[in-house]
Amino acid sequence: MTYVELTATKRLWCEPGLGVVDFDAVVRALPDGYDGDFMIEIDEPSVDSLFESHRISFEWATQRLAVP
Repeated sequence: MTYVELTATKRLWCEPGLGVVDFDAVVRALPDGYDGDFMIEIDEPSVDSLFESHRISFEWATQRLAVP
């Protein structure tokens, strides 16, 4: 498949927590005191609306990337 064809399947990019990458494990692997940036980028949402994609991503980030 081409990139455009694969993107159209809505299976190439997805919101954190909905795909196959264990982002909770990725966050746990960061060193204590990590003070860098995080960026969530979704080229083509895997859900029906852009709003829903943003909501899912925001909830995931606020639950897992909260500053103590």
